[in-house]
Amino acid sequence: MNAWSFTLDSITHDNRKWHIGTGGIKFLNAAEIIKHTYKGWKKKDQQAFEDMILKVWFPVIEPFQPNFNGNAAIMQTMMSIGIFTDRQDIFDRAYNHCLNGESLGAIGNYDNEAGQCQESGRNQNHAQLGLGFMSAICETAWNQGLDLYGAYANRLALGFEYTAKYMIGEEVEYVPYKTFKGDIVFPDSISSQGRGRFSPVYERGFRHYHDRMGLEMPYTKLAMEKSTPERSGGSLIPWSTLMNHGYPSK
Repeated sequence: MNAWSFTLDSITHDNRKWHIGTGGIKFLNAAEIIKHTYKGWKKKDQQAFEDMILKVWFPVIEPFQPNFNGNAAIMQTMMSIGIFTDRQDIFDRAYNHCLNGESLGAIGNYDNEAGQCQESGRNQNHAQLGLGFMSAICETAWNQGLDLYGAYANRLALGFEYTAKYMIGEEVEYVPYKTFKGDIVFPDSISSQGRGRFSPVYERGFRHYHDRMGLEMPYTKLAMEKSTPERSGGSLIPWSTLMNHGYPSK
């Protein structure tokens, strides 16, 4: 963290919002732990890290990218920036965008009322990736006393069940996905690309909806059993089994 804080002055790659969204939350989770548990992180180094995330990262992701399927990745890091820096305004910006934003990443738009993911017609790798990002946002908000998991009648739970059902080999109903702008995207049938290759996303969703809330999540349970232990997931927060499996329900 110190090495990057005193070196990074800009991010210019065309996919820079994605890189901040997927990498930023990992830095911030680590920084939050170290800040509160390790006395060796000097104040000047903490300030340099904070300057980096507020002056280099945040301006890039502040406007979001509503037409971008990976907008959920942006929101998870923005929310974490707000927490680490004690900036309520930044946290609220991410929270409100997730709950009510005109965006592909808003929780009410990411999965439809049947649970079909916006990217189910693209491939199952991206469909699962979105579930992982959305559950990370919901868990972060939950730890701050806010319930995004329950938004839109547990919409994310339906998303987990829909994708898990298809991933384990059963058939699901599919309709061409229509964006919040009314545009039809992706093919007229669900994509089989990535089917059967389970990403490390199911433990967190199962822990909340089943263990905490007492909901039946039969397909998520089956998918979880096929992917446990969940290890590193590339763009996703890693080690989901370590953080979620077998924990008390409350």
